[in-house]
Amino acid sequence: MGAGHILRLSYNFLLNSKLRGFIVVAPLEGFLSAVNLLDGRHVEFLMAIPAFCGELDFAARYGVEDLREAMAAKEIPF
Repeated sequence: MGAGHILRLSYNFLLNSKLRGFIVVAPLEGFLSAVNLLDGRHVEFLMAIPAFCGELDFAARYGVEDLREAMAAKEIPF
């Protein structure tokens, strides 16, 4: 799993909400940059943003970047 993927759940994971999954994105620039461990492994951090079913459907059909642009156009924080 990496940036741009979606994780859809078959249940509402938060009581009394309609959140049904997560959109996985790269962290904001300047936060949580990649790390090279002493044993040579490379670790990259990701952010998981809770999402409603409609948002997951849109991201699956058009892509996460198009979802971000559509939300920005409507001034919805992402």
